[in-house]
Amino acid sequence: MTSKSLDSLMQLSAPAELHVGSEIESKCWPVALSLLRVWRESSGGRTAPKRNALSPADISNALPLVTIFDVERDPFLLRCRLMGTAFSDAIGFDATGDVAGRLPMSKPIIDRAKWIVDNVQPILMTALPLVWSPDKNYKTYDSLCLPFLGDAGEVDSIWYLNQFHIP
Repeated sequence: MTSKSLDSLMQLSAPAELHVGSEIESKCWPVALSLLRVWRESSGGRTAPKRNALSPADISNALPLVTIFDVERDPFLLRCRLMGTAFSDAIGFDATGDVAGRLPMSKPIIDRAKWIVDNVQPILMTALPLVWSPDKNYKTYDSLCLPFLGDAGEVDSIWYLNQFHIP
């Protein structure tokens, strides 16, 4: 599996901004910053924490806006394991159990997930256009994307924390 370059991802995400590395923290909203810090603390010296390093109690304030995709390889698939209620309300459906390729506008999500899996780094996207939501009040959203490792030491899930914006 070969992911796109970071520059390609930034172009793919335009007009949204894509942030990586140390710049993520300065761009996060309070709940995302809290989750990012818990993620970093749970890593235990690894590039990312193991999936079981966090419990729902650790992130209870974020759960309604969290979506978790399991990563499958060969072929590369993202399967939605959990979609928070506030997130499903914002987009108009619950994708739990669905594969990302069958969801609206999922190619950029898949491309960014491949990059996260290959680089084992979180990314933050800000001001992503929300063209597929039935709630016409929401125009953009932000998404913090965090990789988690399985027992084999590879990324086996990605957690997305989202925030929606009304202009």
